[in-house]
Amino acid sequence: MLSLRYDLTAPLARYVRELPELALPHRSYRYGYVFRNEKPPGRFRQFMQFDADTVGAPTMAADAEMCMLAADTMEALGIPRGNIGEDE
Repeated sequence: MLSLRYDLTAPLARYVRELPELALPHRSYRYGYVFRNEKPPGRFRQFMQFDADTVGAPTMAADAEMCMLAADTMEALGIPRGNIGEDE
């Protein structure tokens, strides 16, 4: 049998549920081609998804970590810090 991978979040939830001995907080970084279940106008059914998740963090520090990950990624792509979200 063949199937299409629709997103990267559901497999992570299944993984965490099936491994109760998993040390928390658990960080996961994944990327790959995934598919939409519909064909909205102006968008492709297949696209590349980059996913970063933290499961089971007891504080909001994990949220700050994700913000820094996004800022570091934008900077690596050539967008200087302080210019994210501004029109050029």
